Amino acid sequence: MKLTALSAFTLASLFATSAFAAQNEVSAGFSDIKDVDDNFVGINYKRYLSDVSNDGGVYLNNPYLQRVSSVNASYFTVGDIDAYSVGGTWYVDDQWMVMADVGYTDYNSPFGDFDGKTADLRVGYNLDANWQVGVAMLYQRSEAEYQYRDSEERFDDYSDDWTPSVFARYTDIQNGKGWDFSTQYSFNDFDYAEVAGRYFFNPGLSAGLTYSYAEGPYDDSNVVELDVDYWVNKHFSVRFGLGTEVSGDSGLESATLLATYRF
Repeated sequence: MKLTALSAFTLASLFATSAFAAQNEVSAGFSDIKDVDDNFVGINYKRYLSDVSNDGGVYLNNPYLQRVSSVNASYFTVGDIDAYSVGGTWYVDDQWMVMADVGYTDYNSPFGDFDGKTADLRVGYNLDANWQVGVAMLYQRSEAEYQYRDSEERFDDYSDDWTPSVFARYTDIQNGKGWDFSTQYSFNDFDYAEVAGRYFFNPGLSAGLTYSYAEGPYDDSNVVELDVDYWVNKHFSVRFGLGTEVSGDSGLESATLLATYRF
């Protein structure tokens, strides 16, 4: 099924014309996670509110470089977990960006049901053509109804959580080559930090490296991910990534394949 879907995207890209101005984008992919029996499978649709031009810049980042507003919807599943989200990114003018997203997660098991709701709001300010800085607030609410293995009595539980963040992004793209750096720090009972960098060798080929650190109640997580993103033409791209836990000797933790079609 996965190879069939990927082949369909490839076939569609072969019939793409050289003239390009897109307002739609569909992405589909999966991840194979170590010690998880089921693969993560997801799909995302994005509607750009004005044309995205790929006649210059770099194909992957052109919607950001051109400050094109958009709305999007996504779905992913793994095992008995289903997650849905809708959101959008709006550029008020050349300086201000507002990004909003709401999500719902549903998990049903023989011992209980879990519902998770999220709302994420981000406000960014472009200092100039290269720098963007901003703040964010993530709200999470979880509700659970469960029972213990040897008990018929069911219990209810819920929690609310607010997580503020700060973020920054720096891009320097010249003649289809250059760098894209980003960083984020989230403040909570367990802090989270992420630093990412991507180099564009030409408008269609780039390699990215991401490091993330997350505090945990019993142990901290240090994850490094490397990916290569290649645009076959101005419409179709594939991305392959690998992830690993830095601490310990766990080896390869994840492998991800993503296909994107912009039209």
